[in-house]
Amino acid sequence: MHKLLPIVLTFFIFIGCQKFDHTESEENDNNVLIIENHSNEVAEISNYLLAKPGSWWEYSDGHQKTCGSYEATAIYTFHSDAGTHIILEEDIIYTPVHPFFGKISSRYQVVNSANKHETLFKPIFDTVIGVFYENQETIEGGYSKNGGYFKETRKVVEIFNSFPLKNQVFHNVIHVNYHHERYYGFLSTTHHRYNDYYIAEGVGVIKHHYKFLSEEYEASLIDYHIEN
Repeated sequence: MHKLLPIVLTFFIFIGCQKFDHTESEENDNNVLIIENHSNEVAEISNYLLAKPGSWWEYSDGHQKTCGSYEATAIYTFHSDAGTHIILEEDIIYTPVHPFFGKISSRYQVVNSANKHETLFKPIFDTVIGVFYENQETIEGGYSKNGGYFKETRKVVEIFNSFPLKNQVFHNVIHVNYHHERYYGFLSTTHHRYNDYYIAEGVGVIKHHYKFLSEEYEASLIDYHIEN
């Protein structure tokens, strides 16, 4: 037995090294083979969607929006179909988190779907007037009964070269309208929510208008700091 001990230890050490050096992970439950290729890059942001950690915005309704640290996000990309397995490439990036729009990469919102092996990049806005994003999906659970759905439409409705607000004039301002429509099939009722954002280049959201049922309010930027 003592003669076998070094051989057994060597075998387990070899197996352990193989495990740590292996960059592919397999989930037998879903027949998913994940190829890990972590770049650890920081996602870019635009001059409109400023989300630099340490930046803050104070509004007339008393709320202050701040940007915290970048968050690690797993990005999954479909690679190929190998018969019994779905091949996915997993990347890890560090994503800036916008206080209004969540995790963003340039003009896109990074969304992890209900299926954790799927990552969606939904357009936040573009500098072109018109509809640029529309999504309709069936709501899970009781809300989906009798064809319940959630629909979101975003559009740039105006672009201003200059926009006076309070005692300051902002330049290159985009007015973005969000329309959220939710239909509850079992109640046969539809609810609408409207969000309007006025976004200034180099500053961020300078004005926000919200309306849902009998609730409505508006807030304007009164002070801000953009971290370098």
